[in-house]
Amino acid sequence: MLLHALCGPWPRTLPGKSVALVLIFPLAWLGYTLIRAPFVTAPATGVPWWYPYPFLDQHLQGGYGPVVGYVAGFAAAITAIAYAVVALERWRHHRRAAPGILMSDTRRSG
Repeated sequence: MLLHALCGPWPRTLPGKSVALVLIFPLAWLGYTLIRAPFVTAPATGVPWWYPYPFLDQHLQGGYGPVVGYVAGFAAAITAIAYAVVALERWRHHRRAAPGILMSDTRRSG
């Protein structure tokens, strides 16, 4: 998404639904991890569960409430970054599509 925004073909712009597509893999990975973790023994400690990150471990966090809070925070950050990339790409497209006053001024003064 960022690569398309920075060097993608013109005049196409990223649709707003691109933001939802960005969340598919992280949410699928999260679901897979939370389902799988109780069935895997931790290699270092031998406890009968293993989460790849401490903020996902409901045993360390005191339940699923704090885990949901962390996940919501990460999802909000990913969504904000995705919206920023879409906005950047649309701004760049608009700047190239419309003739700019600054562009014509710099050509005349140069």
